[in-house]
Amino acid sequence: MAKAQIGCLIEALEPRALLAATYYVATTGNNASAGSSGAPWRTLQYAADHVAAGDTVIVQPGNYVGFNLETSGTPSARITFKAQKGAVINAVNGVTKDGINLENASYVTIDGFTLSGTNDPATSRAGIRAVGDGFDTGVFSKGVIIQNNTVIRARPRVNRAVNRPATAAPVCSGAGPGSGSMPSRAAHRRASASRPAARRWARDSGR
Repeated sequence: MAKAQIGCLIEALEPRALLAATYYVATTGNNASAGSSGAPWRTLQYAADHVAAGDTVIVQPGNYVGFNLETSGTPSARITFKAQKGAVINAVNGVTKDGINLENASYVTIDGFTLSGTNDPATSRAGIRAVGDGFDTGVFSKGVIIQNNTVIRARPRVNRAVNRPATAAPVCSGAGPGSGSMPSRAAHRRASASRPAARRWARDSGR
């Protein structure tokens, strides 16, 4: 009786990387959506909280609050945030006073954003910040690419009407004395002549 031969085929399982995903963020999106082009997310921070190595986030035009990222990619599977033209970060993220903060995050690409600050250290610090805890843990952020970004610092607003005394007359108005015109030469000589006496009075009075 022939012996039945049972052959066993064993297939070695090769390690397979998870498929990289591409997500979308739009000002008309919803964080409860799938993050696809047809159903984008709403906030950059939500995207930052859900990306993994190899993922790409496409940011559509509009104004956004910044984000804090603490997830790393790998040398062969980077995390990329790619802004389309017109995508502007005009408010700092909810963790630091920066537009984009990469905290201990390596192999990350930040590409194409416009970042608008307030020019006030109390409300904004850096447009894009990438740091690590190297001095404490010996681990530094590495492999970070920051490219094609624009940082705009808003100029401090000065209300000249408030800073100018209420009784001040226009300078060089062309009218006569007392209406804001430049002082006459005679008046200028009288003022200059009185200065030595004023200095002597201050010295003699101990001031």
